[in-house]
Amino acid sequence: MFKKYTSAILLFILLVSCLAFLISVKKDSNNSIYHDTNTEISYKNTITSSTKSTETSSSSESSTSSSVEDLRPKIAFTFDADMTPYMKKELDTGKITSWYDKALIDLLIKENVEATIFITGLWAESYPTVTKELSDNPLFEIGSHSYKHYSFTKDCYGLPNLKDSEKEGDLTKSVNTLKEITGKDITLFRFPGGCRNKSDQDLVTKLGLKEVYWTLVSGDAFNKNENNIYSNVIKKAKANDIIVMHLNGATSSPKTYEAMVKIIPYLKEKGFRFVKVSEL
Repeated sequence: MFKKYTSAILLFILLVSCLAFLISVKKDSNNSIYHDTNTEISYKNTITSSTKSTETSSSSESSTSSSVEDLRPKIAFTFDADMTPYMKKELDTGKITSWYDKALIDLLIKENVEATIFITGLWAESYPTVTKELSDNPLFEIGSHSYKHYSFTKDCYGLPNLKDSEKEGDLTKSVNTLKEITGKDITLFRFPGGCRNKSDQDLVTKLGLKEVYWTLVSGDAFNKNENNIYSNVIKKAKANDIIVMHLNGATSSPKTYEAMVKIIPYLKEKGFRFVKVSEL
């Protein structure tokens, strides 16, 4: 009888031990799954944080880059396309093959240089297709340079001068000619030779035009020394300068292109940003 109870007790103890073991294994297994889940969550959080950090960094760099772009000193190239009746006659008779320096415009486009171009009515009539192309190019803006490039005052670089009674008609004709060719309203004006008096400025204002002078003379007119033109510009160039140059080529501005080949990279290296006059 005693042996029979002893066997039952031992069997009971064995069953209890097995049950306790199974419970222990299940608990450890649950703890292991919980730990792995936490590790996965932690890993995902790390990735998310890293991504956000990268995005923030990229955004910051982009913002900084934009700020640097805006802070660069501005400088404006302006080119006068002159044409007097005498120059028109030279062109028509073949004495001069062209009063348009196409290589210069090609250079500006290639180097992505913005500029303001002041065109006389006679030049626009001689080169209507070019005038329209210049006006349509977002790099450039067009202004009037009078109709026939006669001076508004006496003793202005040897230019013939307009009578007072002729001035308004010349201005109006130049603006209308340019508008007809470009299809755009003309708001900027530069006096031939920069010569004018107070009454001339009042007339320009009355006609709804804004006078544009210059702050830096390149000295390219009739100058056959490209290094001299280059030196004139780089030694004096400063922020917000308006540089006056010419678009005629030929005998009028024979070395402007060659000088600009050197001037553009120099000013770029110095951190200048090329803009239109209207952006100053």
